[in-house]
Parts: sequence; structure tokens; C-alpha cells
Amino acid sequence: MVAARVGGPRWLITQARFQEALKVLKWAAKVNRNTLPSDEVILDAMTYIEKQTLLERSKEEMEAPKEISCLRSEEEKEEEPKERSCQRSEEEGELKETSYQRSEEEEPKERSCQKIEDEGDELKERSCQRCEELNEEERKESCESWAMKVVRHFSILLLNPHLRLRTLVIFFGFFSASMVYYGVSLSATNLGTDPHLYVFLGGLLEVPSYLLLWPIMVFVGRRRSLALLFFTCAVCIFSVMALMLIQLNELVVVVLSLAGKVAITAACQLIWAYTSELYPTKVRSLALGEANFLARLGSLCSPYINDLLGEVVVWGPSALFGLVSLVAAALALILPETRHSDLQEALKH
Repeated sequence: MVAARVGGPRWLITQARFQEALKVLKWAAKVNRNTLPSDEVILDAMTYIEKQTLLERSKEEMEAPKEISCLRSEEEKEEEPKERSCQRSEEEGELKETSYQRSEEEEPKERSCQKIEDEGDELKERSCQRCEELNEEERKESCESWAMKVVRHFSILLLNPHLRLRTLVIFFGFFSASMVYYGVSLSATNLGTDPHLYVFLGGLLEVPSYLLLWPIMVFVGRRRSLALLFFTCAVCIFSVMALMLIQLNELVVVVLSLAGKVAITAACQLIWAYTSELYPTKVRSLALGEANFLARLGSLCSPYINDLLGEVVVWGPSALFGLVSLVAAALALILPETRHSDLQEALKH
């Protein structure tokens, strides 16, 4: 709730709605028990931020015509050979026409005229075909350039050396969190318990997982909290696997499985907030979108793991989910801590 409302002043300042932004900042300071400078200082800072944004926009608008002119010059360079080829074909047609005109004196007029018309038609057809081929080549080149731009846009997180490692870790974290979450939620059949009761208890225990996540994020930090939640889930799932091997009491197995679900539920919520703090504003939505795509792939895999691998080995899904959670916990320690740090604005190259 606080984060949602605090995100508003950025947009309000760019729209020159300073009084509304000031009210939101005062409310956020009151909730977080912080003190703000005087209203005059804040308003001066807002006007400065607005001027800076206007300057950046004007620079972008000035650079845009330059890019367009460069593109036009490139297109003109590409069109020059085509015009030359068309001119050559026309010159060849004229030369042939003159040659046939000379032959008119020697041959009958009717035959020479027919030949000239036939040759002219052939030259026109050849020139048209050549122009069509050139147009097709242009279209192919434009499609290829557009495809390359799209690929570069979506792969900028991996091409940037400052974001490559954290992007790979975040992608694996989203994939593993979603796969383990749905895998544990749908593992009632492998555990041999009532699926209706298991799903009801799993949904009920999500409430305390959300409530416990807030103080953990504030006091422990994002990086250690994420690693701790993945590790707790891995320990609970490995314990379930061990109890299934020795065929112990079913109630203990269910309790440990639900405890692992509480941990992975909190991890799924935490990784969203953590990812938004790891990336600058320019690529934040792109990072969340690509990571969410991989999360959906993980959720697609979990039912097949439970059904297919569970038929072969009953404890197989638990072993796989526990191993994935353990690897995700270890990789989470690579990420930087974002607690008490400002959100990144610019993208480093």
C-alpha cells in the first residue's frame, strides 16, 4: 500500500502537480515515521526535477530528426544503384531502338517496327521484373532489421554486462519459485492425503505467509530473506521425501509439506518486489515481464512432474522440488542487497 502510493509523486512532479505530490510525500513520511524538509525546499526540488525532465525530452526530440535524416541518407544510398540500373536499361533500350532504326533502311518497315515493339516490350518486362526483385529485397531487409531491433530490445538484459548475472539469477528464481509453488500445491496425490483438505489448508496458510513476509523484508533484508525462504522450503521438502522413504506418519508429512508451501508462497511474493528494486526504471517492466514468462513455464512443468515422475517414484517430485529450491537459495546470495537504497534511474552500459 505504501509502495503503491509513494510511486505516484514521480508522475505528479513530471505533470507539474506539485501540491498533490507534496501531500503524498507527507503521507508517506508520516507512515514511515520520517521527517521531511520544509515545503519550500521540496517545491524547489520538484521544479528542478521538472526542468531536468523537460531538458531530457527536448534532447530526445532533437536527436530524433537526426536519426531520421541518417536513415533517409542510407535509403538514398541504397536507391542510387537501383536508379543507375534502371537508367542503364533505358539506355540499352534506346541503343537498340537506334540500331533497329538503322536497320529500317535495309529491311521492310513493317518487320522492323514489329521487332522494335517486341524488343521494347521485352526490355520493359525485364526492367519491371528487376524493380520487383529490388523491392522484394528491400522488404526482406526491412523485415530483418525490424526483427533484429526486436531481438536486441528483448535481449538487452542479457547483453548488458552490469545486468547479465542478476538477470540469469532472477530468471531462475522466478522459474523455480513458480514450479515449486504449484508442485507443492498439487502434491496431495503423491502424499496419499485428501486433496480437498490439503488444498483448503494450503490456501488458508497463505495468509500468515503474506503477513510474515513484511517484517522479514524490513528487518532481515531482501537478499537474505529470499535465500532463507528458498532454503526453508528445500529443508521441508527434503524432510517430506525422507519421511516418505521410511513411511512414517501421514500427518507429519502433510504438516511439513504445508510448511514448505508457506515458505515458497512468501518467496513468490518477495521475488516480485525484489526484482522491481534491482532494475532501473528503463528496463524494470521488461525484466518483470520476461521473468514472469519463465515463471509461467515453471508452473506448466509442475503438474507433469507430479503426475509422470510421481508414478515412477513416489518421492521423486519432492526430491526435484527440494533440489531446485536449494539451488535457488544459493544463487539468491549472489544478488545485491537493495534495502535502504534508492531506486535506479539510469541504465549503466
